[in-house]
Amino acid sequence: MWQVLRRDPGAFVGALLIHGLVLALLVLGLLRTSPVRPVGSPGKHVIQAVAVNAKQVDREVGRLRKAEQARRARQAAERRRLANQRRALKRQRERQAREAVVFKRRRQEAQRKRRAAEARLEAQRKVQAGRLAKLKEQAVALQKKKEAEQRHLAELAAKRKREAVQQRRAAQARKRREAAEKALQTQVAAEQRQVQAARAREVRTIVDRYVQAIKNQVEQNWLRPPGSAAGLSCTVEVKLIPGGEVTGVKIAKGSGDPVFDRSVETAVRKASPLPMPSDPSLFDRFRDLTFVFKPVRQGGAS
Repeated sequence: MWQVLRRDPGAFVGALLIHGLVLALLVLGLLRTSPVRPVGSPGKHVIQAVAVNAKQVDREVGRLRKAEQARRARQAAERRRLANQRRALKRQRERQAREAVVFKRRRQEAQRKRRAAEARLEAQRKVQAGRLAKLKEQAVALQKKKEAEQRHLAELAAKRKREAVQQRRAAQARKRREAAEKALQTQVAAEQRQVQAARAREVRTIVDRYVQAIKNQVEQNWLRPPGSAAGLSCTVEVKLIPGGEVTGVKIAKGSGDPVFDRSVETAVRKASPLPMPSDPSLFDRFRDLTFVFKPVRQGGAS
């Protein structure tokens, strides 16, 4: 019972009030009953009065029970509200704890950045101090150089004859230098012409090699028409795109045998893509390619 009282003292007090009220109503009902009548008188009035008092007690007990239930419902609602409030406070404390952790991390990051900035400023200060010291050293060196130049000028002023000789020698040296530079420029120009000529020969060699490779690939894909005479040849114009893909084929100068010419056109299209040099600057030499197709072998590829 004491555990119940500690857990819900309001319920215990309500129960005591209900029992006390019931007891009071019973006593009041007994006091309001009629006195004992003589023997032989009808006793139904006494029984009816007691029954009425019992109904009143039941109604009062029902009302008190409803009041007690309403009170308990209010208490349960209050406990739920308090529990919700405690949960809300708990979530608020957890959120505040997380915010405190985030604030601590941000403060540590700010401190780290501040220390890094201070370190950078200190490094810059040292660099600036070093530059200032270097500038001072340069200023001293310039001053010394200026003094040396002044002494030199004084010496030159005192020695005008030697000055003329030095000027003449300087003029001669300048002429020799200009002549050497001119000779060097002539030599460089000649070397550039040689390099250009060598490059032109190299390009011609590469172009000839790839043209021959194209002829070989076309011949590998060529089928000699039945009854075609040996030794026929024709001039072919081929339009190419980067990568060696054939976009157009035309017989510029026929062999005199239309069937042979058509077989050459077919072979060029079958051979696509044609071999191309890896240097893209040479593609312009292959964009509109013209070559003479004169097959060496007598038979054709299957």
